[in-house]
Amino acid sequence: MASLRSLPDGCASATSLVVQNAAGTLTVVETCLAQLGSVDVDDLALHCSVEHPDGLQCTCLAEVFKLTSGECLLEMTRLRGDSVLFSLVFRLLRAFLATGTMP
Repeated sequence: MASLRSLPDGCASATSLVVQNAAGTLTVVETCLAQLGSVDVDDLALHCSVEHPDGLQCTCLAEVFKLTSGECLLEMTRLRGDSVLFSLVFRLLRAFLATGTMP
């Protein structure tokens, strides 16, 4: 696994989650996103294309950063597509990380 990029404290967005284990978290995120769409894996990032049955589409990126405090941060970014579908994907991911099952 490559080294995590650093992110200064205070730079987290509303679609960020503090995590303990970077590699383990990416594996869990990949499992979750694969249930929602197609996933391309880069070393420390996941690109996911999601298509909703209603015709909505979005492409998102999940990356893990190292904070100056030593913790890790999972950052989800909408690259293109529908923002409402992205919000749904993020909520499902957050629930999956908390429970280990897809709601």
